[in-house]
Parts: sequence; structure tokens; C-alpha cells
Amino acid sequence: MSEKSRVYVVTGADSGLGFELAQELKKKAIVITSGIGDTVDVRADLSTTDGRNKFIDEIQKRTGGHIDGLALVAGID
Repeated sequence: MSEKSRVYVVTGADSGLGFELAQELKKKAIVITSGIGDTVDVRADLSTTDGRNKFIDEIQKRTGGHIDGLALVAGID
């Protein structure tokens, strides 16, 4: 399997460490970003049950259930 066919999901990807990690991974793989900002692929607030459910549904739709890696970098203010 080539690196470009690998799929990674990064939470907290709208700023800080999550953003930087997503940028690096995008050089070699398919990356789905998540956060609460406007610049991410999946906008979901993981501090709420509704947000977590939305995150799961959206990631399932985008990946068909195939994920090679998950970086849970979302933080709490």
C-alpha cells in the first residue's frame, strides 16, 4: 500500500499542534481534518454528544470505515 492511499483523521486541526500535524501528514497521505473552525473538513465540537455523533457520521461517510490512523489532538480551553 502506498503512503498516498493511507487515510488519517486529525482532530484539533484548526490550530496549534493538530494543524501542524495535519500539514505534515498531507505531504504523504490523505488527511481528513476536524475541529470547530471554518478551515477543517469536518466541523464538530467534540466536547458535546451531538458533536461527537456528527464527527463519527461524517468520518464514516468520507472514509467508508477505512482509517489507517487517528490523531486525537483536540484540546479544551
